[in-house]
Amino acid sequence: MSEDVHEASDLVRFAEGIFERIDIAFSNAPLRISKQVAGTRFDIATTIDEQARLFADRIAEGHGVGTACAPARILAACGGELGLPAPPVVAGALKDPQTLEKALASTRWRVHHHAATRFWQIWDGHRRMGLQLMAAPAMLPPWENGSPLRNLLKWGLTAPTQGLLHAGTLAVDGRGMFFVGQGGSGKSGTVLAGLCGGLESVGDDYVIARIEGDQIYSLPLFHTLKCDARGLERIGQLGRADLKARGENWQGKYEFTFPQLTGRPPAQALRITALCLPDIAHAERSHFEPLSQREAFLALTLTGLAQLPGDRAANFSLCAQIARQLPCMRLRLGTDATEIARTIRSALIAGLTTC
Repeated sequence: MSEDVHEASDLVRFAEGIFERIDIAFSNAPLRISKQVAGTRFDIATTIDEQARLFADRIAEGHGVGTACAPARILAACGGELGLPAPPVVAGALKDPQTLEKALASTRWRVHHHAATRFWQIWDGHRRMGLQLMAAPAMLPPWENGSPLRNLLKWGLTAPTQGLLHAGTLAVDGRGMFFVGQGGSGKSGTVLAGLCGGLESVGDDYVIARIEGDQIYSLPLFHTLKCDARGLERIGQLGRADLKARGENWQGKYEFTFPQLTGRPPAQALRITALCLPDIAHAERSHFEPLSQREAFLALTLTGLAQLPGDRAANFSLCAQIARQLPCMRLRLGTDATEIARTIRSALIAGLTTC
């Protein structure tokens, strides 16, 4: 029987109780995966074959740059397995994600909850251990297939000069730019156009940002890319059955991996030299325009807050540092994918100084 959670104290008590026995549950889970993400080792245990395959296929690996975070552990299992309780049911004000986040801000706990599937991700910041607790193996929020363990990985990778961004990337010879904006802004389509035009990337949706002195780097988190049918048509990939094999996702888009599209994994690390907001302008020719730091900061921050719950202050700080350190541009997009990729390549080679 599920426990009802009405107050933050109820949730803390539930988390404390379950984490008292999580070491035993972790050791008894039959399936193990180890991933080096931005140089941080995540040891992942689960009871579910499909989850293990998903983690192995979709989570990117890389040693990154600079100093990595301490190792972390994650357990993914269903309630009733390994001595774990059923997922609790949230009631009252805690149904609101911002209320939940605020209530836990001063504690060691970070929590993401999806009420419709009774799906929980709970992070213990002191022990650097996470739990993904599900009601049943198939009861996942729809976005988890494309970005598995996203919040737990985010909390495990968050540091004063590092964090997860909702952004895309493109680069030439390891030097690149962030593309930011709300869904439908052209971010993913621009990244796919660039990839098909021979550019590099570490992701089109969720990427790791790390600040090392006056340099900003981006590192991969997932192998996943996504695009709708119209986008595939624009980049000349509409007829590829391998990109459509899984069918459309909850957003009406096809999800596939870097190797499926390009035959190679994402880049290991990119040095970021600009922050760019794409604009589907249907322009005669794609071109860059200057953008204020304030507008770039707001775009980067607001899309992250909508997509990445928890640690709001840390997100603000990281986004502010990035917007201050990088030249900020708007890219007015044309309609031809080859021309878009060529424009971005030229801009990166020129260092955006002549665009």
